[in-house]
Amino acid sequence: MKAEQLARKCTWDADQVDSSDLLWYIPGQRLISEKSMKQGQVSVRQIPIGCMQPKGIKNLWVLGPCSNIPGETAGKIMRPVPAIALGEILGETVSHRMKNIPAPSLGIVKQSAGKGETYGQVCELLQPLRKVWNKGFISSPSGTLPVLGTYDVVVMGDGTAGAAAGITAAKNGARTLVLDYLHGLGGMTTLGMIGRYWDGFREGYSATIDKGVRDIAPADHPRQLKDWEEETLADWKMEWYRRELEKAGGKLWYGVMGCGAVVENNQVKGVVIATPLCRGVILSKVIIDSTGSADIAIAAGASFDYIGKKTLAVQGAGMGKRDPGDFYNNNDWLFIDDSDILDVTRSFVQGKEKLKGHYDMVKIPQTRERRRVIGEYTISVYDILNHRRYADTIFYHRSSFDTHGMIMDPYFILSPPMERHKIYDADVPLRSLLPKGLDGIITTGLGASAHRDAMPVIRMQPCLQNQGYAVGYLAALSVKENRPIRKMDIKNPAASGSDREFVGTCPDG
Repeated sequence: MKAEQLARKCTWDADQVDSSDLLWYIPGQRLISEKSMKQGQVSVRQIPIGCMQPKGIKNLWVLGPCSNIPGETAGKIMRPVPAIALGEILGETVSHRMKNIPAPSLGIVKQSAGKGETYGQVCELLQPLRKVWNKGFISSPSGTLPVLGTYDVVVMGDGTAGAAAGITAAKNGARTLVLDYLHGLGGMTTLGMIGRYWDGFREGYSATIDKGVRDIAPADHPRQLKDWEEETLADWKMEWYRRELEKAGGKLWYGVMGCGAVVENNQVKGVVIATPLCRGVILSKVIIDSTGSADIAIAAGASFDYIGKKTLAVQGAGMGKRDPGDFYNNNDWLFIDDSDILDVTRSFVQGKEKLKGHYDMVKIPQTRERRRVIGEYTISVYDILNHRRYADTIFYHRSSFDTHGMIMDPYFILSPPMERHKIYDADVPLRSLLPKGLDGIITTGLGASAHRDAMPVIRMQPCLQNQGYAVGYLAALSVKENRPIRKMDIKNPAASGSDREFVGTCPDG
């Protein structure tokens, strides 16, 4: 992970319009296989099939540069055309050999024999992709997971709120790790190609971000955007976030899936992750769940609300194109169940057909409807209409009821929000980010506790960037004072020499 960040630091250029998701290098390790290959052979068709079969292990093949082949050949087969050819050869070979292989029966997961300290219970969502596809379960006796690191603050998800939260936590002295399955910071703002603000409160840390992105290159650079306070280049913003996190001393891991939580006595003590190399646990004093769907909180046992039995209403979602130089391609031409990976995959397949001929497409479905955690307080439509104030207001939002679809709240059945551009001011309390019954974890973004018809007012990008700042600051202060987030006095936080000028509630104080 460190090597990847170093490579990105050394190769980034303001003139670039895209970069590789993955670090391209020839791995140093080689498989001990059933057969070996002589040095000097470079033709794909000269590679013995046995070089890709691990010695002593049946029914497993390794396709790629880690098979038992010379380094020169490994570099060649990493390129697309030779890789496709080798894949075809191996696929045909395996298809002939599998005819006499019996279907596997359910087995038992082999666990590590190592003994380690017990930190709590591993909680994961172990449901099949769809209930009708339940084919049974593999037995997994009590075992161990490696601890991959210990931090003060772990941010799972480096999107609109998560990136700001990670930077701010690190700036305020917390040992911080930011994790994401994609290979760039900013989430929907950058890799989702929503690079133009709609509504939202533009001051505070949001303004700092906008100015920082503009200053990443000279003012006369040809790629500078005229309306830089409203629009942003995806690759510039990703790099600015990465630099700020590195400058603050925070760590960043890409290609990581958050798949569970470590919980003890309702205290979330860590996040279970899957990396390209292993599955393990990151322990932390505070977990910031910035997945956008409250995935870690829900895995830890938090209740949540979503479309389903209660209603079929779902807000419109998009899959936008991406051509070199693009930064904003917003739309809502389809509906997506964000919790169903098969439906998400379907949206990419459908998008490729609709957008064929373009350079690429967005890397995140542009969904507006996510799972929302049930917090200590749930923001209602009436709270926003009446501009309710709270004793624990942590930040301020401004937007309209831009629903992108059906409405559910009885008030809107009587009086629909027809004025799309009527702006409402909304305070958001800390309690709406705290999953009910759980300590040590705080949610951000679309995973917050709010009625789905209230969410459009509190989901705007500038507001969520400020939200991330406030949450990151509070998490660092919680660690510094050794007090649970629930017990923090946000009206009178300790100064601690930290950047407090952006922490506040609303413009009138």
